[in-house]
Amino acid sequence: MGGLIVELIINDDPELTITTTLMGDSDGKLEHTGYVISGELAKKLRGE
Repeated sequence: MGGLIVELIINDDPELTITTTLMGDSDGKLEHTGYVISGELAKKLRGE
């Protein structure tokens, strides 16, 4: 079993990120297992 951690940087700003994890299942397919939105991006999404 293996996995990938993927970090997306929004608008070239390292404080605006979404990080997600993709894990390999027993069939070799990747499965999305969760995500984290940075605090600064969360504030912008809430309109703060």
